[in-house]
Amino acid sequence: MAKKIAEPNIITIATQKGGVGKTSLTVNLAEAFVGLKKKVLVLDLDYQGDASDWLGVADVIEESKRSTTWGLVRGKKIPDLRVSTTIHGLDVIGSDLSLNYAIQKYNGQQEQFNVVKRILDCPERHEYDIILIDTHPSLDPLLTSALNYSHYYLVPMFPEKHPFKGLEYLMRMVTSVKENQNPMLFFLGIVITKYKKKAKAHQEYLEVIKEHTSDAGITLFEPFIRDTDSMASASGSQNPLSQYIKELPVKPKESAGTDYRKLATSLLTKLKGKRLGRPQKVIDPMKVKVIAEKTKEHQYTDEFGSLVF
Repeated sequence: MAKKIAEPNIITIATQKGGVGKTSLTVNLAEAFVGLKKKVLVLDLDYQGDASDWLGVADVIEESKRSTTWGLVRGKKIPDLRVSTTIHGLDVIGSDLSLNYAIQKYNGQQEQFNVVKRILDCPERHEYDIILIDTHPSLDPLLTSALNYSHYYLVPMFPEKHPFKGLEYLMRMVTSVKENQNPMLFFLGIVITKYKKKAKAHQEYLEVIKEHTSDAGITLFEPFIRDTDSMASASGSQNPLSQYIKELPVKPKESAGTDYRKLATSLLTKLKGKRLGRPQKVIDPMKVKVIAEKTKEHQYTDEFGSLVF
């Protein structure tokens, strides 16, 4: 009997809110997985192309036309689209603004929900241990496409005012996907990003998030990803954080790179020995809505003791 070829773990990074560190999470988690001896493919489904730019392949994609758009309009797959990064073991299928125009062309057609399947449904996906999908911060057909073909999804959350805003609508989309397309889609949990440990408001927001995720049966991963000055500089250098810090003559005292490595290790523990995707009762969107309303009513204080409205 022929040996069964292992499938990669396909994980969508999903959120409706912008500015919560979604692309930072995708890029730096990918690099952390590579550091743990995993071969990783990043699929950039955000037509802003931030992950492609951060990984230093945006120019290559523009010149070669090897982007997710060609997966949609020409049926191109991994071998035709992937670009190697400077990090051995990390490849990316990039994106640009043309994807937005292409998806509009297929508005109302089934093809707009099959972008990820068209690209990844080929033998070459087995070359990877993990495929991370970076999505646009909206509930659009591209996100549906990603969830349709993923085994897992992960949600970044910023400890700010109304942290659960938008999660209700994401859960409604997930409910529809599980009922109609992908019943084994599994919610891994929430990752706190841009966390400032010394900020009183962040501490208070975090306590509220901890309370309500526990009540809802949602996993809240630790460590929380710290907000450091190095993060923006790493993006500008077109390197994941850990790679950027390696090149600095003077290393910072604190780095979120350590947080990403610990998170990657924790995620691998959840994935190891598990079948891809698994039955899971979907989080009730109405329950999430109630949580969002409760957190909206909560009063927070800043580091000076003033109320935050």
